[in-house]
Amino acid sequence: MVSVDEAFRIIKEESFVLDIIDIEVGKATGFVLAENCVSNISFPPFDQSAMDGYAVNFQSDQNEFLVIDEVKAGDSAAIVKLKAGEACRIFTGAMLPGNTKAIVKQEDVEKIGDKIFVSRVIQEGDHIRICGEQINEGDVAVQKGTVLNPGAIGFLSTLGFKKIRVY
Repeated sequence: MVSVDEAFRIIKEESFVLDIIDIEVGKATGFVLAENCVSNISFPPFDQSAMDGYAVNFQSDQNEFLVIDEVKAGDSAAIVKLKAGEACRIFTGAMLPGNTKAIVKQEDVEKIGDKIFVSRVIQEGDHIRICGEQINEGDVAVQKGTVLNPGAIGFLSTLGFKKIRVY
C-alpha cells in the first residue's frame, strides 16, 4: 500500500494536461468545454409568440376581436400596435405587436370575415415567450467542464457561437 502523498506523486507523474483547441461548434460532440460560454444575446431576442394563433389586446371576459394585421416569424412587428379589442394573426416565433396581452391558439378561434371569436377564457400572458426567458445577454450559457452533447451544441449554435475552446 502507498501513502496518500506517494499516490498523489504517482498521479502527477502519470497524468498529462490535454491541449486546448478551438473547434467549430458543430464538430464538438464529446469534447469538454475549456471555458464558460457567455451569451452575447438574450433569447428569445424579443417577446414572441409560442403558438400559431392571434395576438390580442383584451378586456376581461372579451371574446370578439377585429383582426387588423398579420405577423409571420421573421417579420418585424415594431410598427403594429394593438388597441383594445384588436387582434393580429401571428405565427410561432413571431415578434409580438405592441400592446399584446396574450396569444390565443388558432384552435380556440372561429374566424368570420375580419373578426375572430374566442371559445375560451383568455389569461394575460398566455402563450407568450418573454425576451430573455431562456437566457439573458451576459449569462453563462454552458459552463466550463461540460462534456458537449447535441443539446449543448444546438443551444450554443442558436446563440450564435461559431467556434469554442475545448479539450
